[in-house]
Amino acid sequence: MITEHVLFFYMLGVGLLAFIFHKMDDRSKDVLPTEYSKLASPIERRLYNALVLNGYYVQAQVKCGLYRIDLVIGKLAIECDGKESHSIAKGS
Repeated sequence: MITEHVLFFYMLGVGLLAFIFHKMDDRSKDVLPTEYSKLASPIERRLYNALVLNGYYVQAQVKCGLYRIDLVIGKLAIECDGKESHSIAKGS
C-alpha cells in the first residue's frame, strides 16, 4: 500500500515537471536576456517571467512615439504602472 502511494506521487511529480518543461517552447528561448534587464519594476518582472514561462515571446520597453510600452506580445501592449507611476506623473 505504501509503495503504491510512493509510486503515485513519483509519477505525479514527473508529470508535473514534464508539463512545466513542455510549456517552455522554443519561442521563450528566442527572448534576449537583455529584455529582462530593461524592466523597470517588480510587477513588470513578475509578469514578464510568467508570460515567458508560459511560452509567450515578450518584448520589454518598446518605443511608441514619445513613450515606451512596458511589455508587448505581438500586437498586444501591456502597461504595468502602479500607484507610484501615477503619483510621479501628477507631480505629487
